[in-house]
Amino acid sequence: MMLKEFCIAINRDQPNYLKGFLSCMHSADLITRVIGIEDSMVFRITECDSYLMNETEKYINNYTETIRDSDAEQYERILLAMKRLKKIFDIDN
Repeated sequence: MMLKEFCIAINRDQPNYLKGFLSCMHSADLITRVIGIEDSMVFRITECDSYLMNETEKYINNYTETIRDSDAEQYERILLAMKRLKKIFDIDN
């Protein structure tokens, strides 16, 4: 995963913030990641906590449904980000 590509997908130009977040997740044993040898802004996530894998998308979907009527703009931003992320990670849907 290239952090810059991920940041573009979610429309946030904060790769260092994301790098720190992934480091915290690694420290908390939620993920296992390998940092790129030639580029420290490239990560390979080799393991992810099963609960996190199973529940994160459900949580995001539930959240977006709760804001659909009250914040349509944010709702659309989240749907677009999810679509872009699925494309990056080659996930069907």
